[in-house]
This record gives sequence, C-alpha cells and structure tokens, in this order.
Amino acid sequence: MKYLKTGIFILFLAAVVMLFVVIPRILPINIISCTNQYGSCSEELRRDLEKIEGKSLKEIKELIEGMMSKNLFVKDYSYKYEIPDKVVVYVIVKKPKFILQNSNDNSFALIDRDGVVLGYGENTTLPVVVYSGESVALRERVNAKELFSLNLISSMYYYYQAKKGIMVEDRLEVRMRDGVTVIFPLAGDREVLLGSLKVVLSKIERVSTIDLRFKNPVLK
Repeated sequence: MKYLKTGIFILFLAAVVMLFVVIPRILPINIISCTNQYGSCSEELRRDLEKIEGKSLKEIKELIEGMMSKNLFVKDYSYKYEIPDKVVVYVIVKKPKFILQNSNDNSFALIDRDGVVLGYGENTTLPVVVYSGESVALRERVNAKELFSLNLISSMYYYYQAKKGIMVEDRLEVRMRDGVTVIFPLAGDREVLLGSLKVVLSKIERVSTIDLRFKNPVLK
C-alpha cells in the first residue's frame, strides 16, 4: 500500500509537471484574437499577432509581452488561453487627444492627454496647435507651454468649435469661427482665462481681437 501511494503521488506530480511545464512549451497556438475597449484592435497590431500564430503557448506569451511593452499606444493588456489552440488578447489603448504641428517641417505629432508623443501622422479632426521649433521625439513629453496651449485649444474646440491655435513667441492665437482672434498667455489658470473670454463675448458684440494676457482683457 505504501508503494502504491508513492506511485500515485509520483504520477500526480508528473501530471502537474506536464500541465504547467511541458505542455506550454509544445502546445501550438493557431488562433490569436485581439480586442480593445473600442472594439477590434488596430490592423497593425492584428497583423503582428498573426505573424506569431503557430508557435508554442510559452513562446506566444513571451512574444506578446515584448510586443505590448514596445507599443506606445498600449496602456495595459491581458491575455488568456482558451482550449484547444487559442489565445485571447485584450488591450487598453491610449488615444491621442491633441495634434502638435511643427511649422518648420509640417510634421503632425500625436499627443496624449499627459503630453506624451505617441507617434506622428497626418492631420485629423483633433484640435491642433501650430508651433515652430525642434520636433519632440517619440515617448518624450512636450514642454509646459505647449501642453498648456494644447489644453486651451481643446477647450476652445469644445466650447466654440475653434480647433486651431498658433503659438507665437509669448502667446497662443486662436481665430474663432466668427472671425474674432483670441490671444492667450502660455501659462496661468485655464478656467479663469476661459471664464474671462465667456464674459467678454457675452457683453461685447463688435470686437476683432480679445487679448487675455493682461489682468483686464484688452479689446480691439
């Protein structure tokens, strides 16, 4: 009986080793599906995942971890194995919130809400700030003045459908749909500035320029 129990234990231990050590090394994964919080993953990410189909479960896990850690648009991710040969990947993606356009080379940097450059692309429906200077590298954060300007133009787009601002020396110039040019400082309290603009627009009918860089707005 003692030898029987020992034999059963050894078989059980071998089965555990097979399940958690050996099988993941040899089990081929033929299907990898990918979704994010908005639906299907990007075509580029799906193509990358398709390229590693057919490899072992262990290899798949390592490759997915490396792939996701290098992808700037991935905020977080998880994956799970589904019997018999499928891995399901779920990704939480970062979305660009602003565009920072460099007038020197006409490049369009995709910026997230924290001011980090996610990539470069074409102009989109996102609010845009145009500036001149050195381009910001991938993964780098824009400076405080640029991020302040980006948040301002985002608010202007939300409230007044003005989606483009131009940084000129010490100011951000925004031309509204009715032709009025609003001049903002590149630092300060964004809510106070927007509140001041709202007051001016509610009281003044004919004005071409509203300069909010001063304690009392300057109207022209």
